[in-house]
Amino acid sequence: MNRTFRDFIDWSIKSNDVGSIIKNYHVIHLTGAAFRYRMDGYYAPNTQDLNDLKALLENWSTFGIVRRFDESMALFNAAYGSLFPGLFEGSCHENITNAAFISDEMEVERARDLAGADIIADFIDSNYLDMELYSWAQQIFDRKLHVAVAAA
Repeated sequence: MNRTFRDFIDWSIKSNDVGSIIKNYHVIHLTGAAFRYRMDGYYAPNTQDLNDLKALLENWSTFGIVRRFDESMALFNAAYGSLFPGLFEGSCHENITNAAFISDEMEVERARDLAGADIIADFIDSNYLDMELYSWAQQIFDRKLHVAVAAA
């Protein structure tokens, strides 16, 4: 039986047995939510987990964002370059999923074209904590990048 991208997303967001595969994955696996046992197997992260994760990232000297790999390396170099000279210099990003990446909005449109607007709307709703984390992280990342550039 051939399964489609749409089938995978639909199955993943509706099944509590595998919910942490794509439902709020980052909030689950970067907090203690993954260690909370539930009978249905889904770890159900909550707003407190998100707030704890935001506080953690806020207090780190830096963190990276995959879509902004080169800028992430610049931040890591600013924060840790004196401890690890040369480690974060230069572009070495080879794991390019979509070389034609333009924007997050365009990626959502591509997903809608592949899976259907209804499934992608369900996916976004099922990932509200991760979506908020990503939006917030980009703002903090920009602030940290601005500070690093100003200090250079």
